[in-house]
Amino acid sequence: MSNRGNGTNPHRTFVLFTLFSVALVVFRIFYTSDQSYLYLIWNLFLAWVPLWISMLLHKYGSRKERSAIVFYSGVFVWLVFFPNAPYLVTDFIHFRQLDGGITAWYDLLMLMCFSLLGLLLGFYSLHLLRVLIRRRHGHFKASMFYYGSILLCSAGIYLGRFQRWNSWDLLVRPMNVLSDALSLEDSGMPQIAGFILITFFFLLFVYGVLSGLAGIRGGDGPYER
Repeated sequence: MSNRGNGTNPHRTFVLFTLFSVALVVFRIFYTSDQSYLYLIWNLFLAWVPLWISMLLHKYGSRKERSAIVFYSGVFVWLVFFPNAPYLVTDFIHFRQLDGGITAWYDLLMLMCFSLLGLLLGFYSLHLLRVLIRRRHGHFKASMFYYGSILLCSAGIYLGRFQRWNSWDLLVRPMNVLSDALSLEDSGMPQIAGFILITFFFLLFVYGVLSGLAGIRGGDGPYER
């Protein structure tokens, strides 16, 4: 994701990828008169929110002398919205049975585009926050933040997909979400833990691959000075 030395601009790439993905949905609506995948556009908007927050924190909170309360409040809000980015992968649950028709293949490729874009947005926003934490607290705490964020993100994806809570609920109705989360032990804890762990290792693997492809090492990134 680095833009040093090769002239690439990840933000421009994300915008173009977003426009392309939205165009896929719009074209499908006009072609089939079916709006069943319109929700993807809203989910994609939510996937952008953590990146916008991380960019704001990088712009206004990168210096240590900035208020710690303001900075970590921003990190908390980012963490609340972070699961929305990789959550797009779970939208494959809406994919209809593949029947060999052109519409089915189109839907599959469209969902793949949204899923990949969600993973990229989430990865890049996490990378920006990891760089900031490393500057303030060093590599070890930045790594703990990295793994902890992915684990909490995995739990958040479960709450969103199966318990139908969203990020706004955690901000406006935190006690309801907490109460629901604490009662999960009555609804099959082994299955819940299995989903969270599988999601955690999946995201860890994907983000590790993306880090390797982007040439990111130990917190290096496009905002390093």
